[in-house]
Amino acid sequence: MSGQAILSRRKELNLSQDELSKMAKLSRPYLSQIENGTRPGSLKVLGRIALALSIGLEDLISTSESSAPELDETEIVMLIAFAKLNKLDRNSVLQHARALAQVTEMKGILT
Repeated sequence: MSGQAILSRRKELNLSQDELSKMAKLSRPYLSQIENGTRPGSLKVLGRIALALSIGLEDLISTSESSAPELDETEIVMLIAFAKLNKLDRNSVLQHARALAQVTEMKGILT
């Protein structure tokens, strides 16, 4: 996730951190930490920031960082959809994913 993308877009719109933090319903220190890369923002928080900046959430997800895995468009859409689920539904999806991982391990698909 790219704090640099948030910073660039905020400056492009001539918004202060205080203005953007109010628009996104975040504390200004939290927004600053996200922009500086010292604290990650959850997909929900990044979604609020993207909405305030009038951009898509996918524009805030950086895949160019060496520590981040390459994500294709479908994976990004899936992550966004997952983030929009309520806690019960997220837990259900995670249980299914764990079961799938166990099956693939037993069959030797995952190494």
